[in-house]
Amino acid sequence: MANNFLGFLLIIAIAAPVYALLRRDIRIFFLVVLSFCFYAYFDLGFVSILGLIIGATYLFSFLLYKSRRESGLVWVAAITVSLPLLFYKYIIVWFTDWSFEWLPVSSLAFGGMEQVLIPVGLSFYTFQCLGYLIDLNKKLYLPENSLLRLAAFVSFFPQILAGPIERYPDLSKQLFNSERPHAAMVVDGATLLLYGIFLKLAVAERLVDYVDLVFNNIDVLSSMSVFLGFSAFTLQIFAHFCGYTFIALGTAALFGVKLTNNFLQPFCAVNMVDFWQRWHVSLTRWVGDYVYRPIALYLLEKSFISSRVAEFLALFVTWLIIGMWHGALFNFAVFGFLQGVLIIITNSFRRTIKLSQNIRNKFFGFLFTMFCIVLSFGLIRAPDFTSYCEMLRRLFVFDGETFLPSGKLELIIGLSVLVVVEWVFNRTSPLANLRDRLKDVVVVRSAVLSTLVILIAYLGYDETSAFIYFQY
Repeated sequence: MANNFLGFLLIIAIAAPVYALLRRDIRIFFLVVLSFCFYAYFDLGFVSILGLIIGATYLFSFLLYKSRRESGLVWVAAITVSLPLLFYKYIIVWFTDWSFEWLPVSSLAFGGMEQVLIPVGLSFYTFQCLGYLIDLNKKLYLPENSLLRLAAFVSFFPQILAGPIERYPDLSKQLFNSERPHAAMVVDGATLLLYGIFLKLAVAERLVDYVDLVFNNIDVLSSMSVFLGFSAFTLQIFAHFCGYTFIALGTAALFGVKLTNNFLQPFCAVNMVDFWQRWHVSLTRWVGDYVYRPIALYLLEKSFISSRVAEFLALFVTWLIIGMWHGALFNFAVFGFLQGVLIIITNSFRRTIKLSQNIRNKFFGFLFTMFCIVLSFGLIRAPDFTSYCEMLRRLFVFDGETFLPSGKLELIIGLSVLVVVEWVFNRTSPLANLRDRLKDVVVVRSAVLSTLVILIAYLGYDETSAFIYFQY
């Protein structure tokens, strides 16, 4: 297992019991100190950015709650809190001639995806603060009086780096009134934590070299290499991000907190709408509540715009924003636009043609959905849009060089475990009843934990790179 995970596990093994033994009024202080120290490990300068965003959120929260909803102050607050994100994510990328050497920037690298400058997790905790301020503008709850408690909500270390994006009422209730985690919660947390590390080390890391090889040799690829490269990247980004999500969920459980599961077996989806209700759940819900619905409602108020046109326009704007959230390049705008088109087509098809939900239709729906996902996710990884178009062209060229991944046996075992877990835990799995009966059996729990430790030890790829989603 990579040394950074051993260090992380050691910190958790010490901090979680200490946190549980502390008095409730001291826990928040301990948690904030731990979270800021954890974030400072990546770069001490990042802490200043985090502190400024928390401070701005705290000040604007009272102003917004006291102001009228139509005052426009919410726009000032949103832009102010978003300034660091907008600067790092877009200004630095678009104005490359400017000098930003004095800025604290990330030193992380993602193989062929090159170095990423944005401070880790910046977009995730910025979105969390924006949601909090928008809700306060709607007078949905009272502003938090304690700066320390607000800092705990924003900086909670298991989810600060890559989400999930939590809502204030859900997370604050658990942080501020947390009970000591019971035995079952600790076992659940340990299981999720180990499974997340397994996905990261035994699946995602084993795909890194192959994905880099394919995307760095676009001009000589055979059609098989292109399709395998697209598929491998889709699995890689899933294992990276889903792995981190489970690490976050497992770590939070050890501190008595239940976070949102960002992934609900997306590779069991039977259409594009179903897929995006399962993939990155907290982001799609956030964008749905704070971007799509306000835009749709605004357009519906215009008498010259029909409800169908309002829906389409709102979807396109929303998905363009989601695409550009992934990056400032043209690839990402096309990615968002394409997802919007596919979702509109899916919705229109479901309205006009009522298909029965039998096994055959679900199977063909699954195949078409995975085909669309695999091809479109290549836009995220391709160096630029021209390179992506060349890869699509080479799908229909039957010469070229065929690249295959190394470490095939280890990779097959890792992917097999991933597929079995996704299938067993799908909500419509035929093994759902058996799964629910066995999940609390001590022998089964012990066997699962032991198996995960063995799989990580024997299949884990030790050359650990940073999480792909740290760049977002």
